[in-house]
Amino acid sequence: MFLDYYCANGNNNRVEQMIHKWIIDYNNFLFCITTTGADISAFFFSLITSCRNLGINPTDYLAHLFLNCNRIKNGDKEAWRALLPGKCKLDDVIELRKKIAEAKPLVGRTEPFVLRGRNI
Repeated sequence: MFLDYYCANGNNNRVEQMIHKWIIDYNNFLFCITTTGADISAFFFSLITSCRNLGINPTDYLAHLFLNCNRIKNGDKEAWRALLPGKCKLDDVIELRKKIAEAKPLVGRTEPFVLRGRNI
């Protein structure tokens, strides 16, 4: 069937090269306590590989995903599809990175900041 399409390639070398590093880590799945844990690991591996194939920074994409996934209601498949790599805009993460880069310490502050209910 691939002969019908001039741009199709008859081998899968590119795909094998992309997943080679994950296959090497395949033994790590043996240490997943449950099959659900292995499924979730494979899910994140596929997201990261998809980001790399699309030229998206996986760290930026995962930050965007974690920032926005709590806004989605249960069963809203279209909202989840809108968060897939290549379909979402990472403007909020880029803006957050700019704010963090521009942050400066408060001069003269002597009290510790309270983060997540703990004193640091």
